[in-house]
Amino acid sequence: MAETTDRVDVEAPRRLARVTSEFGAPGTLKLTTLLAAGVLVSATLPVLGAFATLMMLAVCSRSRSLAGAASVTAIVIPLALLNTSKSVSGDWSWYTELYSEMNSGSMNEFLGTRFGPGLISIKSTEPLYYYASDVLSSATNGSIPALSASITITIYLLIGFSLTLLGQHIEVASSKISLCLIPALLVGVTFTLTTQLVRQELALALLVLAIALTLQRRYLLTAVIVAAAVLVHNSAAIPSAAIFIGTLLLASQRPKVALMCATLGFAGLGFAYSRSSGAAGYLTQDNGSVSILVLGFDALLIFTLWRVGRGNSWQRVREASSLIATIYVLLIIFLVFIISLPVPFLRIYLYIEALRVLAIFMLTYLLVTAERAWSYPVLIILTGIYFQLRLSAAPWEYSYGTLIDVLLLSPYGIGVSP
Repeated sequence: MAETTDRVDVEAPRRLARVTSEFGAPGTLKLTTLLAAGVLVSATLPVLGAFATLMMLAVCSRSRSLAGAASVTAIVIPLALLNTSKSVSGDWSWYTELYSEMNSGSMNEFLGTRFGPGLISIKSTEPLYYYASDVLSSATNGSIPALSASITITIYLLIGFSLTLLGQHIEVASSKISLCLIPALLVGVTFTLTTQLVRQELALALLVLAIALTLQRRYLLTAVIVAAAVLVHNSAAIPSAAIFIGTLLLASQRPKVALMCATLGFAGLGFAYSRSSGAAGYLTQDNGSVSILVLGFDALLIFTLWRVGRGNSWQRVREASSLIATIYVLLIIFLVFIISLPVPFLRIYLYIEALRVLAIFMLTYLLVTAERAWSYPVLIILTGIYFQLRLSAAPWEYSYGTLIDVLLLSPYGIGVSP
């Protein structure tokens, strides 16, 4: 018994020292006070309480990993809840109908067939999502809210984890991680499409991770992630090729010559696809178009990152900015040659979103490192306004209404009741 007591007496100060080191002196008291306040709020407004507690944890932490994990979790919870309230329509109705059917059959019965009113092909070369969906359908008895929440959580966790890796790579201060993640996740990701273009959004999230791993020189793992993205949606092969070429260009001894060759290669690839038999089937299809405002915003965003990053003294920032800009240029060159094919154009342009997320994260990082404290609340407010405007403009209904409504959800009638 004496030995046990002595061991406890020795270890307790060590644990306290680790906590103090993690959160700063007087870290324990400050963190305990903030968390206690969060718990009190959680008693009546659980979503808001969880959000506030996790954000406080992120701001107080000295660990980038913990700060990133807390921030992403804080954002994912209300977004997942919001998506569970989305009306079933458009492409989402096809996914939910297939999901329900999976509960009474085997996935092997569906692969390689056509399903639904539009007889959409379930390709055997894109099995990852379908098998995961099949497992989830069996586990949840075909629960649609479980599907929408799982998709939302997977997409945002993958992107959030990727951005946290990028933050570690370019050494974003742990206290600023949340400031960089909020606009990247709420503005960079098109939330309303996460439960519409489901498989492409999942593939896109994997490609964000692939780019983050590429910058860390973890090429084998990058190859595995890229392969997974293509197995989720085959169209990811084009941006995957752009990532591969962009990585080679970074290491090239003659970057201008290499870029010219890559440009010609992607131009040829786009031209060949536009003349292929596979493209012929899309000539009469038109599922929408990309707004000129979106095209201009993305171009300005990537150009700004390239210009600002190019002059940065930190080599890792220059490399990341250059890689993102190179991938963007290669994809745009490909898109120029398929502009007469609306559906393929939309599919490939969606992957620009991956670059948008990374660019917003990095530009926010460069802004907050300038130590202009007045810009922090302005940045958060503008992010919230933008997110709500996009939500309001969407053709789909969300019964919870707004992100604020979700944060104020309460089982006790205080705030907005579910």
